[in-house]
Amino acid sequence: MLKCPNDFTVDFGRKLIKYLDPTADISIIEDRWCWRKFGKQFKYLESKVMEYFEQVKEGNPSLAVYNLVYYCGFNIKWAEDIIVNCKIGNPSFAAYLMVVYCGSDKKWAENIISNSKIANPSYIAYLMVKYCNSDRKWAENIIGKCKIGDPLYAANLMVRYYNSDINTIFN
Repeated sequence: MLKCPNDFTVDFGRKLIKYLDPTADISIIEDRWCWRKFGKQFKYLESKVMEYFEQVKEGNPSLAVYNLVYYCGFNIKWAEDIIVNCKIGNPSFAAYLMVVYCGSDKKWAENIISNSKIANPSYIAYLMVKYCNSDRKWAENIIGKCKIGDPLYAANLMVRYYNSDINTIFN
């Protein structure tokens, strides 16, 4: 299986198209192509693209499926299901982006962030307070329990911008 990267480049797009359709003419792909251009040009591969990101076991598929929704109009529910089940990449950040830019439910994202065991959920909890009006106490609880990422930085932001008490966060 083609390795799913953490950063999505035009080169990966070429490889993915060729992987999904060995007969595809990837010479038409220009270096400045964005997700939207790939989505329009290779619409016929949509079901294969969805299947690919449902199966990958490395890289950052959660961010990829967010991009597919935002730029290519893929199904939101499909992307949410991938993000919920993602054990690699940064599903917390993808869930946050889905709320901000795609209209996903805030509680859905908070649940993903609350249960995240990878990346930096403490910082994403702070972002949810700042941009999605999530409850400050909820974020403080996530930050205080977090053993990954940089919870001290997130706590500092909560203290600075929301008058949180550092002792309350980490007790």
